[in-house]
Order: sequence, then structure tokens, then C-alpha cells
Amino acid sequence: VYHCLSRVVDRRFIFGPGEKERFVQFLREYEQFCGVEVLTYCLMSNHFHILVEVPQRAEASLPAEEVLRRLEGLSGAAVTAGKARQMLEMFAKANDEAGTQAYLESFTRRMGDVSQFIKRLKQRFTQWYNRRNGRKGTLWEDRFKSVLVEGEGDALVTMAAYIELN
Repeated sequence: VYHCLSRVVDRRFIFGPGEKERFVQFLREYEQFCGVEVLTYCLMSNHFHILVEVPQRAEASLPAEEVLRRLEGLSGAAVTAGKARQMLEMFAKANDEAGTQAYLESFTRRMGDVSQFIKRLKQRFTQWYNRRNGRKGTLWEDRFKSVLVEGEGDALVTMAAYIELN
């Protein structure tokens, strides 16, 4: 379990009701895609806190059906489920099992990883926010900060309470 936090550049106050709603939409999409579980979160005017449980990473590529199911849940993704399906069909027609596995692995690597989850969440929100507000460039101060929360007892409850009280 990780407590993740990131601040907006120059600590600007950008999160109004509409921005919060869209951020949560993307949060839920990438939670489903990456296979992590958001235990609790808090969006402040200029930063966010997320408590996220990350499962063990898959040792092998996920099956094609699972990758496609997860891709279907992403709005505005660069690679849609339809495009991925076409690629998989192309590999199948060419009898290229190695190509199929490498392609599926390229998606599987992004799953079960807190860094990929936060990175993709922040990128997707930044793209939406910048397009909506006619701006360019980074929206976030730094990469993101994370603290490993070990155990299921007091440490986890205390961290969840801290985030909720924000």
C-alpha cells in the first residue's frame, strides 16, 4: 500500500468541482486498467493524496481478452481496444506468437505498478486540463511522492484517516 501525493506547479489552485470530477473519472479508469485498488483519496485545490494498494505483478502476460477489457475502460487512450484488437489479429494471421506475446507484455508491464498508475493518471489529466484551458506544458511540480505503508493495522488506518481528514 502506498500513500501518493503530487502538487500542481507553482502550487496554483486549479481543482474546482469540474476538475475534481474529471480527475476522479481518470483515477477510476486507470485504477481499473492498472489493476490497483484506490483505498481512499483526497483532492485539494492544488494537490492530491491517494492511498493505493498495488497487487503482485503478473509473472506472465495477461490474456488478450483481459488486456482488451481493460483498454475498453480508458477514455481518450492512445491505443484503444479496437486498435489493440487489430494488432492482435494481425499477429494471429502472421502466426507470430512471439509478436503477440511481446505486444501483450507491453500492456502487462504497465499494470500492477504504482509509478505507471500515477504517471498515466497525471498525464491524462494534464492533457485534458491543458486542452480545456488553452495551455501547454507541465501541470505538476515534480514526479510524485510516495510512502510505503506496511501492514494492515494502525499504520494503514492512521494514513487513511490522515487522507480523509484533509
